[in-house]
Amino acid sequence: TNVPVKDQRIAVETEYVLRQGVVTRTDTYTPAAPLDVAGVSLDFASFSSGASVAGADVAFHDGAVRGFAVQGLANCRADDVAGSEAYRAPYGPMATLASCRTGAFTFDKPLRISWTIRYQ
Repeated sequence: TNVPVKDQRIAVETEYVLRQGVVTRTDTYTPAAPLDVAGVSLDFASFSSGASVAGADVAFHDGAVRGFAVQGLANCRADDVAGSEAYRAPYGPMATLASCRTGAFTFDKPLRISWTIRYQ
């Protein structure tokens, strides 16, 4: 059978904080033993457009999502994906893909990654 199997190499604790117009998720990953990691990536596709990036913060000029901010990852970018087959949804095409990444590292202590979405 093809069923999920729990991976004992990493544990995760997840916390959400919900406030008016703001959602924050924080994940703390803890390795059971040191692991060599090729990289970590976090992608956020949005219907909002007119993105500008400052460090790990993406601001949107148009749309319900006004901002997407990441802590724990670097090298953030925002790409226009309007018209892309991969970013179509039943209720319309998405406009922007925000991506944040790390390079290779030895995962030997807890890793905390947090994202915040601000919306109107």
